[in-house]
This record gives sequence, structure tokens and C-alpha cells, in this order.
Amino acid sequence: FGRSSSMVGRRSDHVTDSIDRRFDRVSKGYAQHRPVCPSALVEKIVSRCASRELAWEPGCGSGQVTRVLSPLIRRTVATDPAEQAIARAPELDGVTFAVGSASSVDLPDDSVDLIASGQSAHWFEPQAFAAEATRIGKKGAVVALWCYDRPRVMPAVDACIDQLYYEVLAGMWDRRRSYIDDRYRSLP
Repeated sequence: FGRSSSMVGRRSDHVTDSIDRRFDRVSKGYAQHRPVCPSALVEKIVSRCASRELAWEPGCGSGQVTRVLSPLIRRTVATDPAEQAIARAPELDGVTFAVGSASSVDLPDDSVDLIASGQSAHWFEPQAFAAEATRIGKKGAVVALWCYDRPRVMPAVDACIDQLYYEVLAGMWDRRRSYIDDRYRSLP
């Protein structure tokens, strides 16, 4: 296990190519400033797994969730389409980081206990991801997709953040941001 510069899966769709270019440009800041995933959340998700042998983390970025997940699962394959994000991922025991999309991963059929992705499923091609998750997931595998929204501090601060978000920056967000706005309730 370790870092892999080779591509896992295919980056054939225009969405993935767009994403890797976007996140390659901001990978340093993203690695430094993305919120840390709460360990209690990951522990709760992993507790649902019948076995903890193998996890796949598509859209891993620079490994914010991977850091929390890796001590709880024997082996993890963490993929992201942004090569620079993968380059900034930490060396972790039992983890293979590789450039790749959520549409395809080089893992055997019926082999994965957990498919976990924090703050990235809105970028996936939903049908391709679902087909791949179905192919590699063991019977009863856990699929956990979650996101975080704007910070909520107190009503006066929240109103300022919402004005910036909904009024000043209106129209600036990628259309897939709407999935986060509704906390993945409408995610296909």
C-alpha cells in the first residue's frame, strides 16, 4: 500500500476532467483549510459494517476523511480525480491513494465493506457511481455519503453569511452546489 501515481479507473467524462482541473489549482489551500471530519461520525459509520477489511473512499481529496477512517479499516483505497490533491495526501498505514474517478475503481467484484465519501458525492456521475458501488460492494456493504454546509454561528452572523452566499455570490456556484444546500436529500 502507499501512494500511487497511476490512474485507478477511468476519467472519461467531461465533469471529472473539469473537477480535476478545478481542484488541482486550489489543492494547497484545500488541504490546509478543509474542515476536519468528525471522528464520531466516521466511527458510527464504520460500526455499521459487518466486516472491516476493505474500504473505498472516492473523492478523497487530500485525505481529510481518510485520516479518520484508516485506523478503523484494515485497508483503504482512496481515489480522487485531482492529481495535486492526491500528491498532498498523507502517508497512512493500510491506505493506497490514487488518481481516479468515482465512476470506476480497480477493485474486485464483491470485495468492499465500506464505500465512504465526505463532501464530494455531488461531483460524482450518479448512475456510474451507483453501478460501481453495486459491483464492488459485498452483500450488505455500507455506502455513506455526507456533506457539510455553511457554518451556523449565531443569528446575526448567519444572516451575514447567508446574504453573502445567496445574494452577493448568487449565480457563482456550480449547479451541483444545490445538493449541498439541501444536505444531499435530492442527491440522485
